[in-house]
Amino acid sequence: MNKTLQNILSFGASGRIENAQHEYEANYEEYKEILAEYNTARRNFEQVATSYLPLQIKAQKLAKKIDVFIPTKDKEGRKEIVRKIGFDVETMVFLENSISSGEIAMNTLKGVVGAGVAAASAPAAIMGLVTAFGTASTGAAISSLSGAAATNAALAALGGGSLAAGGGGVAAGSALLSASVPVVGVAITAIALPVFSHLSANKKIKAIEEEMLKVTREIDNLKTEKFKVDYCVSRIMELSASLKESEKAYKHLFYKTYRKVFPFGILSKFIKRLQGKIKKQNGYYYSEQEQHSIHVLLKAAKAMLMIRDTNVIREFENTRG
Repeated sequence: MNKTLQNILSFGASGRIENAQHEYEANYEEYKEILAEYNTARRNFEQVATSYLPLQIKAQKLAKKIDVFIPTKDKEGRKEIVRKIGFDVETMVFLENSISSGEIAMNTLKGVVGAGVAAASAPAAIMGLVTAFGTASTGAAISSLSGAAATNAALAALGGGSLAAGGGGVAAGSALLSASVPVVGVAITAIALPVFSHLSANKKIKAIEEEMLKVTREIDNLKTEKFKVDYCVSRIMELSASLKESEKAYKHLFYKTYRKVFPFGILSKFIKRLQGKIKKQNGYYYSEQEQHSIHVLLKAAKAMLMIRDTNVIREFENTRG
């Protein structure tokens, strides 16, 4: 039966359904193209994130070296030393919290991927980038949590926040961590609804339109997610360049300061510790010039960690808000 006769016999229903079907198929082709673009962008993001993770870990290790100059686990004692070298105590608290958060993040990554951080995969890199230095839905710093609570808080943050706050929760965060699970995209396939009944034409057209609405929504979702991913790739590349330079500068400054403060290594530390005890103070004794050098080093550590702690996703949301 040719199309003209088929259309006549169905009182135009066949033609109307065919037009709707063609429109759906055009939208479906657009969906497939955008999905392919999104998947390419996401793979690019995973590669960039994976290359950035070692820089974050390196910053963590470098920052922890400040303990060489302020070797006390007693917080009050540390505050006393910090005050003596003229460093802002609140900034020191920032450094301590940032380093603590870094340790929690690294431990969380190990728990998620079931391997050492050095062998962390792209999903783990995403975890570190997005949530390592954030806060749980309760408002508590993730660095203050431990074990399953820290992992779940990080996963929920990765999933866009807790379910109560309108986010995707732990489940969404877990899905994003799996490189094989698409972040967006529903089970959309081509449909074919050949009918010749005038009475059922409107129902069939409505069914096609409903499927077309799903496709349209997914196209919009994919475009939004691709824009987010592209933004993150760009920012991570910028942060990578900045963090490399910051780490290089900090490392150079650290060894320069170490040679100045402890020219004879362990012997210098012993003498300074003894001088500290004689003067009845915590830790080592430092001259004013040495205090200034350590002060500059701590400022460099802060600058480095501020770059490392940048929450790319939250930054994106703020620019969109």
